[in-house]
Amino acid sequence: MPRFEEVGDLPAGRIALEHVGLPAIVKPLDSSASRGTRKIHSAAELEDALEDALRFSSTGTALVEECLQGPEQSVEIQIRGGPR
Repeated sequence: MPRFEEVGDLPAGRIALEHVGLPAIVKPLDSSASRGTRKIHSAAELEDALEDALRFSSTGTALVEECLQGPEQSVEIQIRGGPR
């Protein structure tokens, strides 16, 4: 589980970045299809990345998240027929 912080502005984003470290992922809290998501490698990239993430967030917040390296695994479930 990556370290992360929810932020709503640049000052909070800078504090979060100090906590999670670099490289980091900046992404909208509630967007889909990776819209507004960026990987950053320096603190200088934070402002533009956060601005983009907040543009795609209906909650007005974004996540600054630790970037973990390695394979990703996910599980997807499909339910047919609905409740009985």
